[in-house]
Amino acid sequence: MDFDMPKQDQTQSTHVCLIVGEDEFSATAAAREKIDRFVPPADQTLGLEIIDGQADIIDQALACLRRCLEAIRTIGFLGGRKVVWLRGVDFLSDPIIGRNKEVQETLQILADTMAGGIPEGHLLIITALKVDARTSFYKACIAQGELIAFDLAEKPWQRDRGAMTFAMHAFKEAGLQAGNELIESFVQ
Repeated sequence: MDFDMPKQDQTQSTHVCLIVGEDEFSATAAAREKIDRFVPPADQTLGLEIIDGQADIIDQALACLRRCLEAIRTIGFLGGRKVVWLRGVDFLSDPIIGRNKEVQETLQILADTMAGGIPEGHLLIITALKVDARTSFYKACIAQGELIAFDLAEKPWQRDRGAMTFAMHAFKEAGLQAGNELIESFVQ
């Protein structure tokens, strides 16, 4: 799948990928592309661990972060490659959950774990709506990998271009033929 990717900031390592933005479709598509490149789809049953990052209360956020830490520390099946996807994190910018002392402490443990090095053959992907760039968590993500940001300030036709490409590819993979009008209607 080819996507017109937004600006990326890559540093020395690619063990962590932070994908941020309110354009959830593009963020999810970018995460899927990275996952497929790192662990072939046929191996994802054992090589992909998805952790839901949505939390309505502090205890849910803590449980999610603890599951992420445990997943990162667990070696892939038979020593194979492993992707941990902390998907749809919505509490990092929440004024109550995101600023809670225990959540902040657990985020610091995750940041320290990233700084200490994600195990070889592992990739941590985090998709989030917003992340405060001043936090040590954000800085650890950037220091250990890359940032991909999707800005909804783009014009609607620019946002839809990625969705159109994805839809055309999905129809083609399914063995279906669809014209531009149908694809456009499907995306809308």
